[in-house]
This record gives sequence, C-alpha cells and structure tokens, in this order.
Amino acid sequence: YIESVSNNNNFYLIARPKNSNQFNIYTFNDDLSVNKNEIVFNKNEFLDERSRPIHLYDIIPKTGKINNKSPNAIETTAQFVKFYEKEGNVIITSDIYNEYTYYIDINLETFSYTTDRYEHPKYEKSNINVNSNSYVYNDHLYQLILNPKSLDIQIIDLATKRIIKSHRASKNQAIDFKNTKISLNGGDFKKHRELNKTSQFLRKMVQYQIGISVYNHNGVNQMSIGGVTEGINGGGYYLLAGAIAGGIVGGIIGVSFNSMSYSYYGYAHTKSVQITGLFNQNFEHLEGNVIENPFETMKSFFKENKQFKAKTVFISSEEYIFGFYNKKLNLYEVFKID
Repeated sequence: YIESVSNNNNFYLIARPKNSNQFNIYTFNDDLSVNKNEIVFNKNEFLDERSRPIHLYDIIPKTGKINNKSPNAIETTAQFVKFYEKEGNVIITSDIYNEYTYYIDINLETFSYTTDRYEHPKYEKSNINVNSNSYVYNDHLYQLILNPKSLDIQIIDLATKRIIKSHRASKNQAIDFKNTKISLNGGDFKKHRELNKTSQFLRKMVQYQIGISVYNHNGVNQMSIGGVTEGINGGGYYLLAGAIAGGIVGGIIGVSFNSMSYSYYGYAHTKSVQITGLFNQNFEHLEGNVIENPFETMKSFFKENKQFKAKTVFISSEEYIFGFYNKKLNLYEVFKID
C-alpha cells in the first residue's frame, strides 16, 4: 500500500507490488467494479550518481502524505518520501539519497506519468554527515542540503526545471535569511530554548532528520527549515475520518487518515530545532515578524484547555475548523478560525 486519494468522485488506491518496478492503481467505479492500471517503469528510469539503475522499491519504500493547504510540521516534511495531490495528479518525491530528489508525476485520468531527477547542491566528497531533503509547493521544488560547515537551499521552477533562487549559510556567520531565533521545541524542553550560533544549529541538524516547509500567507512565503529527533508516527495521534462517498453508487465509504489532523498533530507535538524566514514572490528575503498561522492559534487554545478530548481539525472552503468533546457540557463543540 502506498496511498489512497479521491478525485472527481472516484476513489483510487495506489500500491507497489513487492520488489517490483511498478505501481498498481485501482479505481473504484460507480457500479462497484474495480479497474487496475499498471504503471511499469523501465529499467533505466531511475539512475544513481554513477548512472546505475535504481529499483523503484529502493527509493519509494513508503510515503508520507502532504497537505499543501495547511502549514506542515517539520516532523511531517522531514520524511524522505512524500506524496502530494494536485489537480487530478499525484506527485511522489524521494530524497532517500543525498545526491538527488527523484520526482514522479502521475495523471489519474490517463495514467500517464513523467519522471525527473533534480540534483542537490554538491558538497565535497570528504565531507561527512551530509543531510538533505526537499519540499514541493506551488509548482516549485525547495531543496535543502547541509553538513556541519554550511547549509544550502535552492528553489527550482518545476515548469522550466531551472534553479531560480538559492540561499546559503555558513557555520561562522549569522543566518541572514531567518526572521526567528533558532529554537528548540518539545521533548525534554518544557519551554522552548534558543541557540545563538549557526554552528550550534548545524550540529543539531546533521544529527536530526531534516525537513523544509513552506506556507504562503497574504502573498508572503513563510519558509521553515529544521530537524526532528522523534516523530509522532505510531504515537496514537492519528484521527480517522470518512474519506469518500460522493457519486459512487451504494455510498462506498473509505476510511483514511485525516491529513489535516495529521498536519496539526505533527505541528503540535513535534520535537524539533528550526528557524523560519519570510520571502517575497521572487524568493528574496523580507524583514518582518513571522505571522502566527492557524495551527499556532489551535495549539495555544488546546494548551489552555487540556481537558478537551476527541480533537479533530479540518479545512472547509479555505476556513480552518477544529472541534473537541467538552465533557463538562456533554457537547461536541466546533470552532472556526477567522
């Protein structure tokens, strides 16, 4: 099992047969029949830095689903293999190897696909403790790579496949594209702590699983980079929700992870080190204060109201909704964030 998605009242289940170089996509139809479409990749579809073939199962062992309509915690984006939905297509990226981001784009109507390989900035072979990852947002690929000496971010326009902007930080200099302090959150730190030096940040980051997350608010790109030592996978934070009904005869109900709740719980419970910077539409750094996003509002509310249970989070018509069970009133209450 790789992932399941709903598109145009159809439900798709995507799987990778064991030790194979293909995806099987199962479509559940109105008459309750199921069609299987096979996407078979050729032997040389994925190549390593020495142009040797790599098996699909080596770069896509499993995926983490990303919801780009909401802020995403570093815990979520630190996964090396990511699954995105976009206008009838699904995009899968893999950063299991430091040298490249492998990119797969599948159309759910025609089952055609494209693949690409985007190179990370190169570091000297003698350097150890190299760590890298990427993130897709608004038709751009954000790549992050670092070692104990320096950190590089490059932004690629996926339409032209060209690098349009890059930022760099070195261990002996202040990071000139951040708008926040270097913060340590969660875990044994009951209150967040701050690091003063770039070298401290880089030392932490090479030990952590790193990620990059981008969120646009009122035309300003808010970019966070950081690392996590411990995630929420298997920690009991998942919330289940009815996934589909729509026009499918008989009302087939799929039960899947509520990706919005997953994003929120990752955001609220992550143990991480990170910085955040503000950038304009040309990806140039902006001065100013980082704006509190909707998840911060929810996090603050639940911190002050720890007694509430059965929490859930979702988005409806671009509005953030969160709810919980109020045992004292015996009510399930739902709130909208203005």
